[in-house]
Amino acid sequence: MKTCRRVWLGIAIVLMQALLIAETNPVVIDVPKTVVERFPSLPSGALTYATVGELPDGVLVAFGDYQYQTGQLDNRINSLPPAIKESAKKNAFFFVEQDVIEPLLTKVAKERRIADGQPLDNISERQMIEEYFNQELSMVSVSKTDVETFYSENKEMCGGADLNTISKDIEGYLLNEKRQAAALKHIVDLGKRVSITVSKTWIDKQAVLAMDNPADKARASGLPSVIDFGSKGCKPCDMMAPILDELKKKYEGKANVLFIQANDDQILAARYGIQSIPVQIFYDKTGKEIFRHTGFYPKDEMEKKMAEAGVAIIK
Repeated sequence: MKTCRRVWLGIAIVLMQALLIAETNPVVIDVPKTVVERFPSLPSGALTYATVGELPDGVLVAFGDYQYQTGQLDNRINSLPPAIKESAKKNAFFFVEQDVIEPLLTKVAKERRIADGQPLDNISERQMIEEYFNQELSMVSVSKTDVETFYSENKEMCGGADLNTISKDIEGYLLNEKRQAAALKHIVDLGKRVSITVSKTWIDKQAVLAMDNPADKARASGLPSVIDFGSKGCKPCDMMAPILDELKKKYEGKANVLFIQANDDQILAARYGIQSIPVQIFYDKTGKEIFRHTGFYPKDEMEKKMAEAGVAIIK
């Protein structure tokens, strides 16, 4: 009996020691992260909040009963003009992110119709998506102040025309911009509602290729950044050029100030959501976008936004 008690006592001591070690050295569980957490500057749409995880060989993205496979990506890139194929291969994630939008929207549009008790027959998937977005974007509007502000900041772009003459045109342009921005935000946010998985093996390789460009390198530098997408020969873009040059010299070592010729790198411009030029995008030191502006932007306004991004302004 004494021997048995000694044995059990020894086991108890070992178990207590093991518990103490476990408390002082807790097990760290590797929780899968979202795409934007792993690669902040990589996603720009439907896969922003997708989970990075393990998927079967050849499957790049999966949600519900839908799978996007390597064969689909190969076909997509092979269908592109030869001049941009190499750039497309570096930015394959962007094309996958675009390709999954329609099946993702089809899924949520169907679910809404079912929840509303509406039939799925006699309506195409495209019609369902259009109906879905008409509901989502019904509250988007443009105010008189929006029109006046755009006109005052972009008189050169307006060709000197009187505000009353072109106010309807500006309103239509701004409404389209706002609807596009609201639609993109909604698509991005769908990743918070729908369980989407992106292949870890694939995305780890693709991210290295996709971020090999001046814009992504600037955002990963640890400094605040201003990136201007424009084109030489565009009047407001040319007006921005001396301002960008001055700010680049003034804040060297404190902030990145870049000009990117949008026409020369159309895929990068598309990745960054450039619809018209010039566009100035401001990022903090973590690479997070804090503001973007379309059209000519005066130097003092640029510096105000740089200050908001964390740049110590030089007087």
